Amino acid sequence: MTQVSSGASGTSQALTDGNEKKTTKIVWKADPEALLRRGTPVSSSGSVEISRLRHWLELECHKSAGLRVLVMASTLHSDIIAEMSPFITGETPYRGFAQLTIACSSDDALQQWKTQTEKAKNTVIFTVWNGISDMGESKFDLIIAGHPGARDETSGPELAHWQHAMTLSGRIIIAHGQRGKTNGTNGHNTLPDANIAELQVKSSHGPDFSVLVNQSVKATPATEVCLLLPSSSDVPLLARTLEGVLKQENRTTRKVYLDDVASLKDRLVISLLDDSFTTTWNKTEFEHFQTLIASAKHVFWITTGTQMLTSSEAGLKGAPLLGLLRVLRNEFPQITLAHIDLSPTFDVSSARGVELIVDSWKTSVDDTATEKDLELAEVNGNIFLPRVVEHASMDAEIASSKGLARPASKDISTCGPLRLVTGHMDVRELAWENDDEADKPLGPEEVEVSVADISIDPFGSNDGENLGSQLTGRVVQYGSEVTGLLKGDRVAVFGSRVCRTHVRRHQSLLLKLDEHVPLQGSAASIWTLMLAYHVLKHITYLASGNSILIQNGATELGQALLRLASQTEKAKIFATVKNAEQKSQLLQTFRLPKESIIIVNQHEKNASLASYLVLKTQGVGIDIMVSSGLGATIDDDLATCLSDFGRLAVVLGPGQAFQTPPGLLQGNVSFSTIDPDALVIIQDTLKKILAPGLGIQPGDVDVDRPLYELGVDSFKAVEIRNQLFRELKSDVSVFEILSPNSLAYLANQLVSRSLLVSPQASEC
Repeated sequence: MTQVSSGASGTSQALTDGNEKKTTKIVWKADPEALLRRGTPVSSSGSVEISRLRHWLELECHKSAGLRVLVMASTLHSDIIAEMSPFITGETPYRGFAQLTIACSSDDALQQWKTQTEKAKNTVIFTVWNGISDMGESKFDLIIAGHPGARDETSGPELAHWQHAMTLSGRIIIAHGQRGKTNGTNGHNTLPDANIAELQVKSSHGPDFSVLVNQSVKATPATEVCLLLPSSSDVPLLARTLEGVLKQENRTTRKVYLDDVASLKDRLVISLLDDSFTTTWNKTEFEHFQTLIASAKHVFWITTGTQMLTSSEAGLKGAPLLGLLRVLRNEFPQITLAHIDLSPTFDVSSARGVELIVDSWKTSVDDTATEKDLELAEVNGNIFLPRVVEHASMDAEIASSKGLARPASKDISTCGPLRLVTGHMDVRELAWENDDEADKPLGPEEVEVSVADISIDPFGSNDGENLGSQLTGRVVQYGSEVTGLLKGDRVAVFGSRVCRTHVRRHQSLLLKLDEHVPLQGSAASIWTLMLAYHVLKHITYLASGNSILIQNGATELGQALLRLASQTEKAKIFATVKNAEQKSQLLQTFRLPKESIIIVNQHEKNASLASYLVLKTQGVGIDIMVSSGLGATIDDDLATCLSDFGRLAVVLGPGQAFQTPPGLLQGNVSFSTIDPDALVIIQDTLKKILAPGLGIQPGDVDVDRPLYELGVDSFKAVEIRNQLFRELKSDVSVFEILSPNSLAYLANQLVSRSLLVSPQASEC
């Protein structure tokens, strides 16, 4: 049986989703040659759907692997290539066109065709021609052309030239109503050869078209045809109808039985034996069958329903014969074993229907045919052919059972809650799967958020584990003990370790956003500013009059550090940048002295930078150093410019380790490393701000309780309000501080209203 798809033939990745190709299946489709022999107009009704040119081309590719196709581009619109595209780019399970030749009258005219075939996976040849003679001796299985007028304006001389370029069984497809210049059109509607047959197809997509085929078939020898009948007294009705049709073909027929097999040597035999013959035969019948296979020249077997294209009990009983014939074709190549399986509703008394059988039989005995289909099926008066194609879904099942399945493309909006399979940040290593956790009951303090935007963490690791750690969305549901949130509220979510379309987090890890804060990208902006605050206030303890060096000041974190540091009274700020453009930007944004922004070469040592900083601090040195980003290094030279009791903070990048310079081990210098992935600092920051004023330790601040339960009265509330505005640049009222809302809710209000996360700050 012919295989019309192959892993080596360039089929598209999307077909098999990248899984190893292990399985195939048998697919049945209508035989285009039989449709042409039938000759009646074709529509999309019945068992054969042909409502566009693409459908016909699929039948052609189903019948023959490796078609050679000529497109007469001068007579066609270039948009007709869309009908051919799946067979050029490998988007179908068929090998498609082995070679596509596009002929046009000029190079300029060819250009648009070249553009439309850029994704072709098979060979495409572009040629300029002035007539079909330019093709030389090239022969094509399909010629696709058009003409400017109606169907009856097909040019006889033009068809004669195209016919010369066809293979013996080739076909010409004429697209009607196509605008283009056709050489030699003279308005005649006479076909150049009486043996050319035309099939008209009414199309619902694109132009109507006709298919022309050469019907001149070498006459089969006028040999006697033997009708092999079952051993019964009654002659089957099908046998009598066959005799009548063959008689009209001027053929002599003879009825024979299994007892007569000795006389069938080198004969043409049409078998009408019962479909269940192979399951009921006795020893004598089996021996006669052996003799038949060993002596006959050609046996054309007729069965009913054995292919099970239409399920039936009778077909199931005859199925063993089908398998036997397939085996015998390989075991006995000296005999031609053809087989046609009729549908259970086939009318054996109809001469018109039986002509279909005789036509198939004549094709099977035609010695001039280059390709013979020896296994056929009839469905609703049409002949179908079996072909072996890749079984992509079964390959996916096998791969899935082994844990090797590749992801399959699907519209994400139809899939419900999903989670991203963790893996390296490579599109080939990531896939969405159903999120089973979304079906579990929601915790009393949990909030479920439908994700609207995911921020890429510039400090996070480069794998899928932390991809969803910063996101924004809207509340869709919440637990019974959640306060301060309603459905539809806009929130920022932090700390999730898996990227999901719906996330569930404790209410303390959410920030309610005001309407002025955009959803897109705001999670990363808030996170960066809070990280900068954490570094300056809780790690390095930036205070009035301190000097500070911020390495890589032009980065997002660098600018957040500069923004906060510039709001500290009398702080002497220095920052490094890579070029003059970055320096100009920072000077303009933060209104710093020119001497504060230093251009450094990351390939040079830091000795000159250290000398400069010592000079600018009158020999005292830098109180605080913050190092982050690529190219930011702390070596012995730079360590020497730290003041007594200096503080160093190193913000680590993905997979980065900090090697302590020996110079940091001398004197009263403290240093810390910060892993942004491990920080969830929103509530923690608020605790550290409030704890001193409340006279308690930060660990004793319960974010689930309101402040008044911690002893805050109206006078203390005024003091706390001023402290929060001074530290976080966020304005909340005394009434909000004294409200029964939890401290976690107050944290959300503080950050969302902070001047640090205004739209202007988010743009920096």
